[in-house]
Amino acid sequence: MRMEHCVVFSVLPGKTHAAREFMRQLAEARHEEHERAEHRVGIVAERWFLAGSCDRELLVGMIDTADLQRMIGLLAVSLHPYDLWFKGRFREVTGTDLNEAPPIDAAVLLTSSRAEPQRDRRAHAAAANSAAN
Repeated sequence: MRMEHCVVFSVLPGKTHAAREFMRQLAEARHEEHERAEHRVGIVAERWFLAGSCDRELLVGMIDTADLQRMIGLLAVSLHPYDLWFKGRFREVTGTDLNEAPPIDAAVLLTSSRAEPQRDRRAHAAAANSAAN
């Protein structure tokens, strides 16, 4: 079963610009290669954010995949040139060596909600009242 996993990595001191450039390359110049790599390791979709905290920058990933640890394992053993480039850049900005298939604990979802548009709620209430009468 597919699910979205949230993973968080600290950006190494002085590497915020490099992290931004790395993510820009994934979205632009290396976009097609990155999509093929996602497919190879079982990623359906992913989004990355750069978040600042009091004392450090964080790289936050939302990864849609059936099995996060399997995906990391496939990436770890891959010798595909693009994957080697990706793992090198990731290590450069986070210090995390994805060749070692590190156990990655995804963040735990505590709550989720979706606001229903106001007009839809009124239409739904009107329909419910009509059905009751």
